[in-house]
Amino acid sequence: MTSGLVTTDRAGRILTFNRAAEAIIGRDATQVVGMKAADVLQFPDEFNGVLARNLGGERARRADYTYRTGDGAVVDIGLSAHAPGNARRPCRASC
Repeated sequence: MTSGLVTTDRAGRILTFNRAAEAIIGRDATQVVGMKAADVLQFPDEFNGVLARNLGGERARRADYTYRTGDGAVVDIGLSAHAPGNARRPCRASC
């Protein structure tokens, strides 16, 4: 299966949700854009700490957890996060 990709703003609101993410999660992008990613993706508490560290500049670390879809199906999810650009290489339009 192709990797799902979800992008958020710094507040954690979903900006984009690709078709693979739709297929994995079982929700349409039009339903989730603007919502908090932590709510839509059912982040476990420990992932919120991983996310904060990754977005703070630490090397991205993968977090694995189980997601339950609306119809009750269980899906194993692996997540990692990072901020685009950094102090040495700021993000530009092409990053």
